[in-house]
Amino acid sequence: QHVAMAKLYDDPAFPTTMISPSEIAAMHPLVDVSGIECGVFTPHDGDVDPTMLTTAISRDAQAAGAKFRFNAEVQSVRKLGAESGSVDGGFEVVVKGEDGADEVLTADAVVNAAGLWSRRFSNQLGLPHPAYAIEHQYAVTETLPQLKGLVGDGQRVPVLRDLAGSSYIRQERDGLLVGPYEDEVIVHTEWPEGP
Repeated sequence: QHVAMAKLYDDPAFPTTMISPSEIAAMHPLVDVSGIECGVFTPHDGDVDPTMLTTAISRDAQAAGAKFRFNAEVQSVRKLGAESGSVDGGFEVVVKGEDGADEVLTADAVVNAAGLWSRRFSNQLGLPHPAYAIEHQYAVTETLPQLKGLVGDGQRVPVLRDLAGSSYIRQERDGLLVGPYEDEVIVHTEWPEGP
């Protein structure tokens, strides 16, 4: 069923396929395949390390002339020269510097990278923001010998998804992050701007 559904969104160059237990074992040294009949493999499926992604984007932005201000908390942001919700015009950003004084900056573009508080940022610009914070638990293991050094070599084991048990296991540095999805997850729609 999942392989058939994947055809709706797969990249034809990297199709989702059914794989054998021996193929699973070759891809992931920590999987006990003795009770597994088959697996579903989606090439390039995985996760994004937020720190690595942010660093890569910031390098490209700096190469294109962007300037970064550190230790300057953003107090507010508003649209200039256009109606709220429009993409035309610039932005006025009020930041609080290290000395505690407010400073007004202008920008042609802003990036909403506020994480849990990104709804507040979108609200200030009059933009819709359909994401909400949810409560979710996960555990991170210590270093596992089978994974040690893989990230440094530019390798990672595939993300494991247990479709029956509704959980995922992905590599986190030299260990694993285990995240079960709770049955009655709490979605915090009562937080209009973040926790």
